[in-house]
Amino acid sequence: MKTFLPVELELEQSGETYIAGVDEAGRGCFAGPLCIGFVILPRSAYQTLPESLKILDDSKKLKKDKREQLYRALKDITLFQCRVFISNRIIDQCGINPSTELAISYAIQRSIKAGFHPSAVLIDGNYKFHNLYRSYPQMMFQSIVKGDATVASIAAASIVAKVARDQRMHKLSRFFPAYHFHQHAGYGTKFHRDAIQKYGPSRLHRMSYNIMETKNGEQDKNLLEFQQ
Repeated sequence: MKTFLPVELELEQSGETYIAGVDEAGRGCFAGPLCIGFVILPRSAYQTLPESLKILDDSKKLKKDKREQLYRALKDITLFQCRVFISNRIIDQCGINPSTELAISYAIQRSIKAGFHPSAVLIDGNYKFHNLYRSYPQMMFQSIVKGDATVASIAAASIVAKVARDQRMHKLSRFFPAYHFHQHAGYGTKFHRDAIQKYGPSRLHRMSYNIMETKNGEQDKNLLEFQQ
């Protein structure tokens, strides 16, 4: 069983309650929405992960069947979880970082409405979300680099975001069959790039990403999150 840093437990012991983990899926995609996973685990899971979560890890390190297994298990264990989708049109209008911040804000609102008012939000990456600080001044926000591999609640959020987004892209693929979104989820694979060159961009593509001009050498960053 993977050992995670005791970040949530330390925060809870210092007086914080309802600590949420956040991660996103689809940041580097050429097409489709951004998806935010937002998870609040029970206190017992901070101390020892239950047996059903023993394989919990960064979603990028797990095969599809393991991610889906964890996704089902998390539904029964989390105090609260949700996923928020932000469309490619909003991303084009606002930019990827403001879109991520907007999604996190929506998730916080849903959590509060459900009766779980997070006092701390742990976010994977190295973000500086100034609007969140202004909108929720009593809430603590902490970005953690590689948090999806080191912090349990963020790892759980990465599973929720990845599986939910893959499922959404699989459904959307039926309406845009030429691009095979069910195979690559909108990431810049060679097949996807070739399809864009042949058919042009669809209504799901992010035009602010200059996808018609992206060079092959720039794909490595965008493909890090993608797994078959």
